[in-house]
Amino acid sequence: VQTVKTYMTAGVGASTTYGAVGTYVFGRRAGSATAQTAFAAGTTYAGNTLYPAGISSVEGDNTMRWDAGNHLYAGDANSSALSGTWRAMGTSPNNGRENPVTVFVRTA
Repeated sequence: VQTVKTYMTAGVGASTTYGAVGTYVFGRRAGSATAQTAFAAGTTYAGNTLYPAGISSVEGDNTMRWDAGNHLYAGDANSSALSGTWRAMGTSPNNGRENPVTVFVRTA
């Protein structure tokens, strides 16, 4: 019988070390000027095809609203690929956008 204690020490969520099995990352593919395939929840992906992501925006009036001509960035072009195997925990839309992002959990 698995208790909450054994689950937390042996299962997902057991570590807070960056990149360790059981940790989560907001991830993306390598930057591209062409549309990429959306991520599908529950699907596993090789870490060497994923990069850590973050969100930053460029907008002129500090209102944090989205206006035509503003830019939204999903990650640092100089970041390194992840390692291991990661499962998508969300689905990104596939509507012609170049760089989909979602949350992943490391499974191996």
